[in-house]
Amino acid sequence: MTNETVKAIYTTLAEYLDMPVSELKENTNLENELLLDSTELVCIMVALEKSMDISLKNVPFKDWVVINDIVNAVEQRLSEAA
Repeated sequence: MTNETVKAIYTTLAEYLDMPVSELKENTNLENELLLDSTELVCIMVALEKSMDISLKNVPFKDWVVINDIVNAVEQRLSEAA
């Protein structure tokens, strides 16, 4: 995955969360540190689909624990589309 792709993911997350990108780390826990629930994860998934022009349909977002899980899911979907 390119640095631009990772940056786009972090930017989308930061915009959704209304916080600086610098506060987001690959091991930031989505539930415990960012206080995200499943509804918010779906909203983030939709935001990523729109900002990156990809489909995350059927991605098991319930398995997302840290930000790196989101990055990996996007990376996998992009590699499937290539």
